[in-house]
Amino acid sequence: MEEHRSVLLVTGSGATASLGVGGSSIPQMGAWVESLIADVNAAVPGAAERIGLVSGLPPEEFERTLGDFLAYHRSLEFVRTFGRMACEADTSLGYISPNDVPESKFNAWVDTAQSQTKAIVAAIHRNLYENFSVDKLDDHKCRAAYQGLVDRLVEPDSYLAIATTNYDVSAEIGLNGWTTKSGRIIGTRTGLERRNPYTAERLEQSAVAQMRDDFAGASGNFPVPVMYLHGAVGWYWEDGEIRVPSARNQPFDPSREPAILLPDDRKTAGSLRGGEGLWDQFQLISRAATHIGFMGHSLHDRHLLAVVNDAVGSFPKKLAVFWYEGSAGDDLNTKSATHVKEWDREYIKNVLPGAEIILCRFGEKPIFDEPALRAWLT
Repeated sequence: MEEHRSVLLVTGSGATASLGVGGSSIPQMGAWVESLIADVNAAVPGAAERIGLVSGLPPEEFERTLGDFLAYHRSLEFVRTFGRMACEADTSLGYISPNDVPESKFNAWVDTAQSQTKAIVAAIHRNLYENFSVDKLDDHKCRAAYQGLVDRLVEPDSYLAIATTNYDVSAEIGLNGWTTKSGRIIGTRTGLERRNPYTAERLEQSAVAQMRDDFAGASGNFPVPVMYLHGAVGWYWEDGEIRVPSARNQPFDPSREPAILLPDDRKTAGSLRGGEGLWDQFQLISRAATHIGFMGHSLHDRHLLAVVNDAVGSFPKKLAVFWYEGSAGDDLNTKSATHVKEWDREYIKNVLPGAEIILCRFGEKPIFDEPALRAWLT
């Protein structure tokens, strides 16, 4: 019996760039960093440069810089505790004389540092919500883009799953409320459920656990699993679970704890508190997929690449990186992956061994190197 095609598409911020309302673009790394610098400095004057947030940071260095700051922010309460212990300890434990560092002065320093880092973290979250919120997306563009994608990737008896490390909900919008050419009704499964009509949605682990079955067609329908591996705009951690307000377009609420993984080179598959089940499903779906493609992704998430490469090493499948190339008027069928810079091709070869490079531009009217795409899907 011939194996049905099952495509896992991993998306990053590049897959959303051209799906903004009106003529606006959803910020990519460079523009987002510039926006962050302005908002961080507005919260704490001069803070952006002090924490290393400067223009032109490469993706890896940006993640490392923000990760260092977040680690410092999280450590401050421990610093207070250990400082108090040192003042009370004997010399063998590094005794600090109150005459050298009065406790009041030490506590004042910790208080000031905590106040400033909390303000910076809040500014980062607010900026993220303002740049990637649902009201920044054009519903029509999202649906047109993903309809064009499904028409190319999905046959009547094949399946699709989306895993994204971005924070917007463009895939969720794009994959709801229409019918494929073969008559299958498109919908999504995000794991979010409402226990009754009057409560906020929650990330329910029982719903998350159904994603692998959806991908295998066991549900008998066509819900597309959409896995927000780093959380999404509008997700909050509350009473031991991830909750989402009924209205997804609400502004950032600074009184609540966002359920989002900020860029951080220390993050792992277990870093999204309450979202561990999403990573479990991502691992299962990676193993089950016949094809895995990366679109608009910087390929700098080591924990994500490890899952995919482990799946490829254990279960035969085809890998591809959909690479953005050229300007809007170009015919991608007249180009080839050799147009990709040598450094970029070598990087892809190192982090995703065996991956093919397929030129594309994803948007309201998606364009692909069609011969290369058909060859990959065959």
